[in-house]
Amino acid sequence: MRLTLVFLFLVFIISYVVAEGFTKFIVGLKSPVTQAKINKVKEDIINAGGQIVDEINLGMRSLIVTFPDDSMIHKLAISDNIDFIEKDKAGQKENKN
Repeated sequence: MRLTLVFLFLVFIISYVVAEGFTKFIVGLKSPVTQAKINKVKEDIINAGGQIVDEINLGMRSLIVTFPDDSMIHKLAISDNIDFIEKDKAGQKENKN
């Protein structure tokens, strides 16, 4: 049991350290979105040195991706399958005083 907990803790720490320094982006796909288009964009992201973190299927189809260097994301901007690319920003709490 302890070995399992130690292993899970190490996996968590390693994944946190690896993700640190990466910048998150939201990549919106152009309509109509097909599975072939999604697969092509995913392949382009991986080939450009990025990692796919999540896929958004509500409303507009988009991907949450990370890149170690902001300049690498611009390789995707010329794709005919991508509608927009924007840096993911943390939400801010509204202060109602």
